[in-house]
Amino acid sequence: GDLLYQGVSESFRTHSQAVCLEMLKVADSNLLSALCTAWEDNKTTITKVTDIVMYMDKTLILHQKLVPVYCKGVSVFRECVIYDPANREKMHRLLLDNILAERNGEIIETETIKGVLNMLIELGVDGERVYETDFEELFLSATKSFYREEYLAYSAQFSCPEYIKKVEMRFLEEAKRVNHYLSKTTEPKLRASLNSELISDHAESLVEMEYSG
Repeated sequence: GDLLYQGVSESFRTHSQAVCLEMLKVADSNLLSALCTAWEDNKTTITKVTDIVMYMDKTLILHQKLVPVYCKGVSVFRECVIYDPANREKMHRLLLDNILAERNGEIIETETIKGVLNMLIELGVDGERVYETDFEELFLSATKSFYREEYLAYSAQFSCPEYIKKVEMRFLEEAKRVNHYLSKTTEPKLRASLNSELISDHAESLVEMEYSG
């Protein structure tokens, strides 16, 4: 049983290291979709392996308090592929760049973004906060910066009623973003960021706008 468990674990690692090398060769424009494909293939593989060693999973692992085979496969993929420094940096940058482009009116592949974010959620199978650490925190920080700059531009350019209409449109756009690919757990934090950067922090200035406040 020990020999089989170690062999399975090493096989997962060898496979994931090979996937990591493949991802490093992928062009930035295709990396997010390539990660989605690699993750789906990996899930299929570890599910089949888990079925094959089901008896070991229910006896040895339970008795020796080892990591279950499926969780082991997920954690090894996460460590070797997603947490690889080069892949991780590019994934962060591409996710944020795509969302920035969408906020600026460009069309992006939302299904690919959704696939990557779902992958990050699924990689937290053992309690690791992958989605929060590798996307949500960065996303909310970028959101604050984006709307802080937008307030300065809008408030200098528009009257208060016009500004409020622009803000309302942004709230609607971010709500659609949640529906299209963000986790529902991000929604209240996102709304709080918008409210802070576009409304509550500037309420007095908005009310006192000459001729329109």
